[in-house]
Amino acid sequence: MAKGNIKVEESAFEHCTNLTTFPFHLATEIGKYAFRECKGLTKLELNGINIDNDAFSGCTNIKTIKFTSSGKKYNISHSAFKGLTELESVVIASGIGFIGSYAFIDCINLETLYIPKDIF
Repeated sequence: MAKGNIKVEESAFEHCTNLTTFPFHLATEIGKYAFRECKGLTKLELNGINIDNDAFSGCTNIKTIKFTSSGKKYNISHSAFKGLTELESVVIASGIGFIGSYAFIDCINLETLYIPKDIF
């Protein structure tokens, strides 16, 4: 499968608690609730792609999120990463269009957020 051919639809893997890996580098978009409550995920490395509402909410074991630049604009929607209680670090890449309301609400251990200077 060529890079950038997977659109992960709404609730596609919701509540798949044993899911530990996914080829996120192939994804072009991640829909609402797509990975909600996937407690087996521990880190995310995402190309600059659109992340819809609550896409990763309740994935309580994710510790790091890193976006890499895809060369185009991308968005993080409302509550996309809500309740990631173990999340410590987020790296946002160039190309971010917006970060929605409550995108990181209840991420009580978030210590580091990197946003590149060129987006300001």
